[in-house]
Amino acid sequence: LELSSPVPAWRLELGPAHGSFELPSLTFSGLRVRFLRLSGPPGAAPAQRWVRYLSHSHSYVLRL
Repeated sequence: LELSSPVPAWRLELGPAHGSFELPSLTFSGLRVRFLRLSGPPGAAPAQRWVRYLSHSHSYVLRL
């Protein structure tokens, strides 16, 4: 390991930082639902018309 400038000891001891998060009303892919057709049995209650967009981190690692 070669360092071009002095680095405090606490910075050398840090490893990868793991995090998880959810971002409501956002999709990183840009995916949007424009049309949706629902079908159900006759006489069933009408479906509510809403879509929930959510980005979830699953596995997010930041190298320090």
